[in-house]
Amino acid sequence: MTAKELLEDLDIQDWHNSLSLKSKGTAKTYLYILNSMKKDLNPLTISEKDNTLKRWLLKKFRSLTPKSQNLYLSAIKSWLEHKKIKADLDIKLSNQSSTPTLTDEKIPEKHQIREVLLSLGVRGRAIASLMAFAGLRFESIFGITLGDIIDLNIEKLEMKRTPALIHIPAEANKTPTRYFTFLIEEGCEYLIAYLKERRARGEELTEKSPVIATNNKKSKTLCKDKMARILRPSCRRFLKARPYVLRSYFDTCLLMAKVHPHWQSFFMGHRGNIEAVYTTRKNLPESLIENMREAFKPAIEYLSTQPINKNRDEERKRDFLKTAELSGWFNDKELELIRQILKARN
Repeated sequence: MTAKELLEDLDIQDWHNSLSLKSKGTAKTYLYILNSMKKDLNPLTISEKDNTLKRWLLKKFRSLTPKSQNLYLSAIKSWLEHKKIKADLDIKLSNQSSTPTLTDEKIPEKHQIREVLLSLGVRGRAIASLMAFAGLRFESIFGITLGDIIDLNIEKLEMKRTPALIHIPAEANKTPTRYFTFLIEEGCEYLIAYLKERRARGEELTEKSPVIATNNKKSKTLCKDKMARILRPSCRRFLKARPYVLRSYFDTCLLMAKVHPHWQSFFMGHRGNIEAVYTTRKNLPESLIENMREAFKPAIEYLSTQPINKNRDEERKRDFLKTAELSGWFNDKELELIRQILKARN
């Protein structure tokens, strides 16, 4: 039984729809948790006298972080409340704020971010850029459209200016509050390359088009689970960490650049002291946009993995060669030929 098959049940459908009214992300996560029970328990046949649910949870908790334990417990309780079932789930959770996975992860260096980017395909590079160079969460990338990239000229597929302003609507933010962030020039190059590839495949790009899309003809928004799946192998190989550490890289670079904590919190999509002024509408006065841009600019040097306006042509050649070497598509003889061609263009 898959999550989609679970939704064929009218009772689960009602529960899921009710949760979706408050948060689509929560509804999807809770459905995933309910579906994870299928190997041991049928969520449709749980009764008040059945003690196997509590035993299943306690066994499951052994492999979960404290935060995930709380999420699982909340999801199961939500389903039982919907079913009006009073089950014994009096489980005390400790250290719910503990994040052992995050504690063990090291913030990546520039060269590591570069290796991740060069090992990915065009679409993966665009996803990673939005996380590492603009601080977006997967759910935010999922929730925005090309119209939310304020500085993007969709017809010409170029940025009017960089760093490019990005609007994140409230429904695409975890908080939920609308906010703005910026994508540095390096990230813009990767995003534009991806959009050009989509247009070359025949896709009509509009303001309502998803920023990251599926590869089929319908070009629907790529779900966040599949985005994570695209990035995970490269992040494990070069960073020994989850894809989410790319967002931590963005946060750390803002800190190193001494961006004011209020702005740092704002660009990360957190609630803070600035949101009341800058989140009332999508189309902000130019003066407010420039205030944001000036606050963000010190971070560009720390975020970028490319030399800024220096030897860019040489850097692109090295990037092309590195991508060819990491791709595994070429043998030694072909790689040597590529090196000679690039050298001849000096």
